[in-house]
Amino acid sequence: MKTIMAVAGLAFTVLLSSAAAEETENQCKVRLMETTKLIAVEGDAVANFAPDSDLDTLEVVFLTKPEQGKSRVSDDGQVIYINNATDQEQQALTLQAFDIRVKQGFCSRPRS
Repeated sequence: MKTIMAVAGLAFTVLLSSAAAEETENQCKVRLMETTKLIAVEGDAVANFAPDSDLDTLEVVFLTKPEQGKSRVSDDGQVIYINNATDQEQQALTLQAFDIRVKQGFCSRPRS
C-alpha cells in the first residue's frame, strides 16, 4: 500500500510541475489526484471484491495469484488491479486510471 501511495504522490508531482504549461487537462488530473480517495483492497477481501459506485474513489486491488489476472485498470478508471507489478508499472497504471477518468468526463463534474 505504501508503494501505491508513493506512486500516486509521484504522479501528482509530475503533473503539478507541468500543470502551468497545459492548463485544462493537466489541471484536471491534478484536481482529481487531490480529491480522489484511494481505497486498498488486499488479503481475504480480494476474493469477494465488488467495485463500489463512488466516483470519488479509486480502488486498488492487490492480487496475489497468477490466476487472478494481470495488472490492469478497469475500463471506467475506477479500479486498478495490481498483480506483482513493479513500482514503474504501478505508476503507469495510476496515470492510466486518471487518463481514463479525464476521458470519461470527470473534469466536467462539479468540484467537491
